[in-house]
Amino acid sequence: MIKKKSSNKDSSGTSATAFFMTAAAVGTVAAVLLSYAVLSVCAALITTSSKETGGLPVSSEIGVLSDSCGDGYIAAMASVSLPSGAGIKDAVFTGAKPDEKSDDGAFSTETEAEKPIVPSLSKEAAEAFPDISVSAECAALMCVETGELLYEKNADLHHAMASTTKIMTALVAIENCELDNTVTVSSDAVGIIGSSVYLYAGEQMTMESLLYALLLESANDAAAAIAIEISGSIDGFAQLMNEKAASLGLENTHFTNPHGLDNEEHYTTARELAALTSAALKNETFREIVSTYKKSIEMHNGQGTRLLINHNKLLKSYDGAIGVKTGYTSNSGRCLVTAASRDGLTYIAVTLNAPDDWNDHRKMLDAGFGYYVGVTLAEPGSESFSLPVVGAKDIDSITVSNRSGASAILRSDDCSVTSVVELPHFVYAPVEDEVQIGKVRYYHGDTEIGSVDLYTDTGAEEEEIKLSFFEKLKSLFGL
Repeated sequence: MIKKKSSNKDSSGTSATAFFMTAAAVGTVAAVLLSYAVLSVCAALITTSSKETGGLPVSSEIGVLSDSCGDGYIAAMASVSLPSGAGIKDAVFTGAKPDEKSDDGAFSTETEAEKPIVPSLSKEAAEAFPDISVSAECAALMCVETGELLYEKNADLHHAMASTTKIMTALVAIENCELDNTVTVSSDAVGIIGSSVYLYAGEQMTMESLLYALLLESANDAAAAIAIEISGSIDGFAQLMNEKAASLGLENTHFTNPHGLDNEEHYTTARELAALTSAALKNETFREIVSTYKKSIEMHNGQGTRLLINHNKLLKSYDGAIGVKTGYTSNSGRCLVTAASRDGLTYIAVTLNAPDDWNDHRKMLDAGFGYYVGVTLAEPGSESFSLPVVGAKDIDSITVSNRSGASAILRSDDCSVTSVVELPHFVYAPVEDEVQIGKVRYYHGDTEIGSVDLYTDTGAEEEEIKLSFFEKLKSLFGL
C-alpha cells in the first residue's frame, strides 16, 4: 500500500495563512475602533472648543462678518441710529469676552445703591459745558439720567426757597397718605397768608384734590391742611419733611413749615433742590400732578368747583416741559424749579432769587439738551445673524436676533460707537427656539454703554443617522 506522505510545509503554511488572516481581521477591527476613539476624542475637543471659544465667523443681514478675531469672538458693524451729523465707526474687536467688562454706563462705575443722590459737577462738564449767563443768585442744572450737575452758580449757598418747599410737602404727603382719603380742613389751616384756594373750616375734600391745589395754585392753606391731616400739626409735619431730607442725603436743607413762608431756619441750596426734585419725579403721582396745566376740584358737598391753573408758564411755552414749581416771597425773591424731557433725557433747572427766571431756565435747558443726546443702539430685532448648525435635519443654519432694544446717552460732540458681536462659530443640533445664545455689546471708547442678548428665532431638529455595521457593532459593545 502506498502511503501518502504528509507535508509539514503545507500544514504550517495553511496555519500561517489562517493566523495572518485572523490577525488582519482583528487589526482591521482594532483600527476601526481606534479610529472611532480618535474621532470621539476629536469630536469632544471640537465640542469643547466650540463652547469655549466659538468657531467660524457667521454671516448677517448686514453683510459678511470679519474673519475670526481671536478668542472665538467676531466683530460686526453695529446697527446704531445716531443723531444727525454724528458718526459711527466700523465695529472692531476689542478683546471683550462675556462678563469681562462691566455693564456700567458711560458715566459712572458706581452701583445704583452707591450713587449719591446729590449731584456733583464733573470736571468734564465744567470744562465743556457752554458758557451761559443767568440772572439768578443761585442756579443749578441737573441731568436726571446721568445724575450729574452740568451747570452751577452758587449751588451750595443756603437760600430761602419760598413755595418750591411744596415739592417736599407733596412727596411726603403722597408717601404717607392715600389719595382718596377724605380730609376735613382744620381751622388752623384757614386764612394762611399768601397764595390760597380759600378753604374754610370743616370743608371736606380728598387728599388728591388738596395736592392739586398745593402744586398748581401753590395754595398755602392746602399745604397747612395736608400737614395737619398727616401729622396733627405744622411742626410735626416739618419733622417728617426733615427726616425725608436726611434720607435723601440733603445735608444743607432744613424745613420749618410745609408752605415756604419765610423763616431763618427754612432753607436749601440750588444743588439739593435739584436732587429733591429728581427724587420726587420718580413718583408717578407727583409727576402727573406737576405736569397738569388745568384742573377742576369739587367744593364741599358738591356746591361747585374750584378751577386750578398751574403757575408755571413754561408748561405751555417750552417744548418738553413737565413742571415743576414756582415760588416767591419778598425775602427769597423769585424761585423756580423746571423739569423738561425730550428723547429720553430729562433736565432739572433750579434758580433762587432770579429776576429773569423764565429766560434763565430756557437758557439752561437749551444748553442741556444741546450737550447730551440720546442714542439708539439697537431696536428690537435690528440685530439679526445667520448661525451654522451641525447635524440638523433639512437645514444648515438658523437665525438669531435681539428681543430688546438698547440706548445710551452721549455727549453731542462725540457720538462714535463701536460694537462687538459675541456668537459661537456654530452650534450642534438639536437647537431649541427662543434660547439666548449670544450678545452684542456697544462701546463708546473703552466703556461699555449697552448690550442686547441674541436669541434663536427658530429651532433645529437633530438629523436621524443610520448606523453602519461597524457602528452597530460598536454600539452593541458600548464603544
